[in-house]
Amino acid sequence: MKKITILVMLASMAVWAPRTRADEQSSVRNAWDALFADPNRPASPERVGAVLRAVGGNPDRLRKLIAEDLAYEDQSPGWQDHKTRVTDGKTAYDVTFHVRIPKGYTPQRPWPLLLAMHRHSGNGPSIGRFMERRLGGRLEKYIIVAPTMPGKDRWNGKPYQEQVHLVPLAWARRALNVDDDRIAVSGISQGGHGSWHLAAMFPHLFSAALPMAGMPAFDGPLSMATCYLENQRHLDVWAVWGEHDRSVPDKLGVVDFGRMVAARLKKLGNTRFKGTELAGVGHGGIPLPAEFAAWLDPAKHKRTLLPEQFTHVFHLAHHGRGYYLEAPGTTFNPGELQKPLRIRSPVPRKLTRDEFVKAVQARNRRTRLWFKAELDRSKNALTVRARGIRRLRLYVMDGMFDLSRPVVIRYWHGTWRGKIPVSPKCILMHYAATRDQTALVVNELDLPFGKRSAARYR
Repeated sequence: MKKITILVMLASMAVWAPRTRADEQSSVRNAWDALFADPNRPASPERVGAVLRAVGGNPDRLRKLIAEDLAYEDQSPGWQDHKTRVTDGKTAYDVTFHVRIPKGYTPQRPWPLLLAMHRHSGNGPSIGRFMERRLGGRLEKYIIVAPTMPGKDRWNGKPYQEQVHLVPLAWARRALNVDDDRIAVSGISQGGHGSWHLAAMFPHLFSAALPMAGMPAFDGPLSMATCYLENQRHLDVWAVWGEHDRSVPDKLGVVDFGRMVAARLKKLGNTRFKGTELAGVGHGGIPLPAEFAAWLDPAKHKRTLLPEQFTHVFHLAHHGRGYYLEAPGTTFNPGELQKPLRIRSPVPRKLTRDEFVKAVQARNRRTRLWFKAELDRSKNALTVRARGIRRLRLYVMDGMFDLSRPVVIRYWHGTWRGKIPVSPKCILMHYAATRDQTALVVNELDLPFGKRSAARYR
């Protein structure tokens, strides 16, 4: 009887073993699919935890899942309408955004994306039709996202206006197989202002920007236009404006700011900027369709992920992300920008318009927050400097350092040297929020450093 019982048990184990492996694979797949079941918001911590448990906290298994991520729904080609909601902390805004799925779209490969921003009198469908005409034969290379700005406010860089465009972009990256290294932004007039703004304040998201008949418009006076151009050093930008683009003859217009920006970028040594002034043209600085499509071709642009040297300038806390660094703590009061400007004249007379603008711009540059980074891969080291910033966070990305060796981080007068562990939880939390396959964050470090390790995830 004992021999028979043992044989039955062995037979049961033989049948059970392959089913266990299949169940394990099914558990991982179910947890992974649930992670992105709702593209309207990042996955909950509970769903992140379910995936981590399913892979046993193994970073190699997690990387494999991310590399093979195809948990996207099939999509029919053509335009779709979607809705979302953004808030400025006091007022909620209902937002409609329009998404064009290209012919031949398949979730089996990543697709470039164009974020389209409309003029003041336009909307998402109107800028969508414009982009269709301009792209011509290259149209089917892109997913197009075209939000409609709610309300009657003109673009002035308000946080809710940014979110009207960034929230739909985040939705598309979670719901569609987007090539995160090839996301471009373009717009006309008000959309040109917005394209300049997003490219300057969120350069780590984009591969290229093509603002048309627009100028950099930020929180504060128009004289802020040239204060944040250092941020675009690693981004391809082509700005187009008309020679006579002034709404009032004696006032500064798009043409004047276009010339200021071009001069400033030349002084900064930016070789990735192209400025085109169209002779005899007013507020219609738009390139020909063939030129537009040829320059914007996704094969010509790729996001810079880990610049070896960069500067990020800002004054509002939510603009404190520059590539792999972010400033959660600052010492500057952004409300000061709304105070009346008082510029003392160095000469005993009233300043001319150009002299006043230059004086304001010089003052603004002196009062901005900034941080600078220099990455030296040969020495496995990073040097960071900053002004007006209480605390910095470093997002350690794949390929940034050789993590098998000690890493050296220098921040002002402090130096940290040590091993940085790879955290599956950190990787998955960032991926669940962005679905960005090429910008994997393996750990985070807070600067200045604590008494123990600077790594936030162990």
